[in-house]
Amino acid sequence: MLQYIRSDQFGQYGESQKLYDIIQEFITKLQKENEDLHHDNERLAKSIVQYESIISSHDTEINKQDKVKSKFGDEMARWDAGALSLAKKEKKAAAIEKELDQKMTDLVEYTKWINDECQLLRDRVRKSEKVINDLRSSGEASVESLMETLYVLKIKQEELESRAQQ
Repeated sequence: MLQYIRSDQFGQYGESQKLYDIIQEFITKLQKENEDLHHDNERLAKSIVQYESIISSHDTEINKQDKVKSKFGDEMARWDAGALSLAKKEKKAAAIEKELDQKMTDLVEYTKWINDECQLLRDRVRKSEKVINDLRSSGEASVESLMETLYVLKIKQEELESRAQQ
């Protein structure tokens, strides 16, 4: 899609480059946010493993010592705080992911709309060029003659469009 936007067929006077730059910037931003979320998820997974190992080691010590049993409550409180923190981060990451998905969907829809609009403009340009070429080849001598020719061409086009619709 980005190659099409940069092509000569897309637009004129730098419009395609501007759109390309906007889309490229947006995609780069989305990729950066995705990488950041990926790193957070890896770090959180390591934290979960660490918390699980802490709990496991304290379970064996609880059975051996009464003194360690009192510390276990403190460790559980830390683990709960960590789990709560992880839950909040997961919720935030899910919301960000949902927002990014929506933005990507909106971007796809906008790109389709832009392509449709560009196609309409291309069609209009082709029709205008055809009219100009027909006028040049007809060698019209006056404005009145030119207007008559335009009127005839307009009627022909309307007839062609009505045939195409039938």
